[in-house]
Amino acid sequence: MIRHNCASSVLCNPLLLALASMIFFIRINGAVVHSSFITCGAFGATLLLYFKTCLLVVPPAWSLLINIPLLAVGWLPLGRWLYFSSLYGTLAVSGISQ
Repeated sequence: MIRHNCASSVLCNPLLLALASMIFFIRINGAVVHSSFITCGAFGATLLLYFKTCLLVVPPAWSLLINIPLLAVGWLPLGRWLYFSSLYGTLAVSGISQ
């Protein structure tokens, strides 16, 4: 019997990343933003800019701008597959959050 592992499938990975991005957005939008909390990482830095400045900062767009240099630095240590998976996850979170 052949056992299929969805987590290692090329077709399932984008679906799992999109699902994780939707869960992340629901968590951020449902609890964190309305309570004026911030998260860790690049999205947390953009939320901090959003809450503490009077600038018209759109957190998903700024998160994308902050993550692009981080992804560029991580190209060699992460490898191609993990790099493109991270890029897709970043674009999915930014796209869903708009």
